[in-house]
Amino acid sequence: MNDPHVESLIYKIQHPEDVDYEQARQLTHSEAEFKIELKNGQAEVRLLTHCSTIEDARALVSPFLEVWELSAALEYGAQEFQFVYDRANVVDRNPTPGVVSVEGTILAISGGHAKVHIGRSAYPDPPVGIARDPLVDLLFKRFCLYREGKTTLPDAANYCLTALERSTGSRRDAARVFNVTLRVLSKFGELAAKKGGMEARKFDGSSVEFSTAERAWLDTCMVRLIMRAAETAYDPGLVRQQISMNDLPPL
Repeated sequence: MNDPHVESLIYKIQHPEDVDYEQARQLTHSEAEFKIELKNGQAEVRLLTHCSTIEDARALVSPFLEVWELSAALEYGAQEFQFVYDRANVVDRNPTPGVVSVEGTILAISGGHAKVHIGRSAYPDPPVGIARDPLVDLLFKRFCLYREGKTTLPDAANYCLTALERSTGSRRDAARVFNVTLRVLSKFGELAAKKGGMEARKFDGSSVEFSTAERAWLDTCMVRLIMRAAETAYDPGLVRQQISMNDLPPL
């Protein structure tokens, strides 16, 4: 090609075997440099700016898609909604007369789907006001391990709290930077350290199981803290509403 231009990228929507988006309404979302249309289990990303290579186009689009995957996972569950690259539509803006250019296509390997149990009528909403940075990625990866049953709730909660504290200097600093009450962070750390039964991080907690309310509280709190870290990554200077005990399930 003399002057290649990536017109669009096509992604398949990957999801767990017990979920499907077959009846999901078409969703269109626009950003400054691209427009995304979700329908029939795939996403078409049309470029509104020039990219001469597929690699450059994917690098432009991927950060937004990764944040979308994060927000969907926090709302619905790990791996609920993922973009798997399928192919690109590339044109030559200055073709040689008499020469036909063939669009580039790269296929991704995807597995089959088993029996469906949950049919969603809508795709997860596009993310607004959040971003991913190294801290958010660390928190999110541990959260996904927990939701996938590859680590325990106390481990994931403790890891997230420690990461927030280390990123700011102390628990008090974490409460200030992420605008969370110190009481919330203290209760989060206390439950993660002192309870859990067979999941307990410490021996003293092995004889004290979580109550149903405590388990729900820890899970919800972890989601809220990861989302707050993502909000802070998007705009560190914006003062957000403080997360307090009133914003979490009753204990």
